[in-house]
Amino acid sequence: MAEAKQDVLDMLRDLAELTELDEGAPQSFRVRAYESAAFAIAAHPGDIGALSVKELQQISGVGKGTAQKIRELIETGRVAKLEALRRKHPPAVVALLRIQGLGPKALAKLRAELGVASIDDLRRALAEHAVRDLAGF
Repeated sequence: MAEAKQDVLDMLRDLAELTELDEGAPQSFRVRAYESAAFAIAAHPGDIGALSVKELQQISGVGKGTAQKIRELIETGRVAKLEALRRKHPPAVVALLRIQGLGPKALAKLRAELGVASIDDLRRALAEHAVRDLAGF
């Protein structure tokens, strides 16, 4: 029971983080929905793995799409949407989002204009003073 819940919480956290990066907006509906669902699932006392999509939707904060992703994870061990986001945004890029003060919009600009795809790339761009030439930096 606890293992299924932790797997679901990890999946929702990853979906929120990668969706934020993908959409470039930390307050997007999807990001907030995944975060809200994670909070609700964490507080739920029952066995998440035993609940149907309809039963999951009865948990305040869990919508239909999120409930379907939870069931997909429980039934298959994977979530197609999460796998697609992971392919699009590799771990080195996600690590950049964890730098304080570097949000999804700024990261998108660094990736597009300077080819920054890792912390080492960012260090190089900073050492070359390329970042200061970007508008908004």
